[in-house]
This record gives sequence, C-alpha cells and structure tokens, in this order.
Amino acid sequence: MKGLLHRAVKYGQLRLVGLLIGLDLFFTHADWMEILLVATEAGQIRTVRQMTETHKKIPLTGIPGTDAPLHKYGRLPLHFACGSQGLEILRYLLSDKTNRDKIHQPDLDGWTPLHWACRQWDFLPVRYLVRDNGALIDCLTKENWTPWDVAVLQCNTGFYSELGQQLGHLMKMVL
Repeated sequence: MKGLLHRAVKYGQLRLVGLLIGLDLFFTHADWMEILLVATEAGQIRTVRQMTETHKKIPLTGIPGTDAPLHKYGRLPLHFACGSQGLEILRYLLSDKTNRDKIHQPDLDGWTPLHWACRQWDFLPVRYLVRDNGALIDCLTKENWTPWDVAVLQCNTGFYSELGQQLGHLMKMVL
C-alpha cells in the first residue's frame, strides 16, 4: 500500500492520493513524512497541500516526541523544495510560521535551504529566501561552504549575482 501511495504522489495522481490518504490507519508518521518529502521534491504542490491540510497534526520539522529528524540526513520539506526548484511549494511551506522558523535550519551536513537553492538553476527561490525571508547568506556547512560557494561551484551566474548584491549590501553596512 505504501509503495502505491509513493508512486501516486510522485506522479501527481491526486485522486488516488486522496483515496489512500483516507486510509491513514495503514501509515506510520515516518511513512507520511517520507511521502510528503517525495511530493515536495517532485514539485507536486496540490499533493503537498492535500497532505498537510489533511494531517495538520503532523509537524513538518521532526518526528514527534523525539529528536529524530524527518529524513535520514536531517532534511526538512524546505530543503527538498529548495533543492527541486519548487518555488510554489517553497512559498506554501513558508506561509506557515513553523516552517518560517526553520529557514536557517541546517541538515546533518550543515546545508540550509539556501545552500540547496543555490545548487539549482532557478534563482527565484534564492531571491525569495534572501530578500523576502531573510535567509542568512553567510552560513557555513560542515565543510565550510557558504551558499555563495555552492552557487559559484555550480556556475549559476544568476545566483551568485543575486547573492553578490546581498553581500554588497552587507559590506556597506559593515563599512
């Protein structure tokens, strides 16, 4: 049953997802989170909305009652949205205060949602995170990489142009 829901989510089969969501007795919290992350990564905004609205009791930041993250590498739906060019999903997730409070949350490798956004070719999530939501541009991964470093490595000129503008503003404030 879980495999069927997983595939329905990945391919945007909303009716089937809705039917299977009605059978939530068969799914653990970890199952729901895995499926939500698949929907987020696949850019299935309607499925993400349906799942989060149907299961408002499920926190999107970790397994309840534990320190365990949702994902084996500590990634949140925000990380997946940023890593998959999911601007619409990113906006939806950040419309919730719980998620907005996690905008600087690193995964287990120290990558924030902004680091993940800098890996992709669409600079709009980077702009949205930095300009509209105050994402920190000087945060470091465990390997001491900033979002700028990631953008340059990926040769994403739009990103490092956007981040460079933000760095320029910071330098003016410091000087």
